[in-house]
Amino acid sequence: MSLPLFIAYKTMVRKEVARFFRVWVQVFLPNLITTALYLIIFGRVIGHHLGLLDGVPYPLFIAPGLIMLAMINAAFSGSAFSLFSAKFQNTFDEVLVAPVPTSLILAAYITVGVIRGFIAAGLVGLVVSFFIHLPVHSWALSLLIVALSSALFSALGLINAIYAKNFEQVSMIPSFVLTPLTYLGGVFYTISSLNPTWQQLSHMNPIYYIISSFRYSLLNISNHSLSLYLTILTVLTCLLLLLAHYLFHSRFGVKG
Repeated sequence: MSLPLFIAYKTMVRKEVARFFRVWVQVFLPNLITTALYLIIFGRVIGHHLGLLDGVPYPLFIAPGLIMLAMINAAFSGSAFSLFSAKFQNTFDEVLVAPVPTSLILAAYITVGVIRGFIAAGLVGLVVSFFIHLPVHSWALSLLIVALSSALFSALGLINAIYAKNFEQVSMIPSFVLTPLTYLGGVFYTISSLNPTWQQLSHMNPIYYIISSFRYSLLNISNHSLSLYLTILTVLTCLLLLLAHYLFHSRFGVKG
């Protein structure tokens, strides 16, 4: 990357990161409060009666899913609201007339979503550590999964923002699609405890593989092979990034 393109990339990223830090209370605080409530209600009250799940205490079992729930919503919203806000305020036209390629614009918005995903995951992990001791089986694997997952949902956020006509359409996907799929992805229960029909349906949920792989990276427990988890996550991430790149090029006419 040439120096002018790097400066353009850095400028776009810094602008969007500064924007969501100005409203950090709205961006990060709700996830922290929600996580604390989940750990108090499900972890302390209900978990006391459930005992061990997959060989670990119930509060520890749900912790990886709670972290990923916050990360997924943060990564999606980070890129989706950044792009849609620029469209809504007509500042995105300045980006379109600049001599920068599609890949650079896409990389900047994806980076914003990934940064927001990492921050959300780190803050929620910090809250979890106040309630329970959270081990990390593999830091490298944990960071890889968070990075891939953040990129995946950042790309999904961009695709949503490209087609959205108002802010309600941007917020509908996290509320009515991502959050339900996350809850049904094994945050609070093991898939093996379901009947065969629901197990097959759960295996069609991509978020199940993300949560399971992240749980393995922290707790070293898994129902399937890690290679399967990472393959599915990598393929989905690449497909959505390619789709976002195509839509940027075709709908906005950005060259490169």
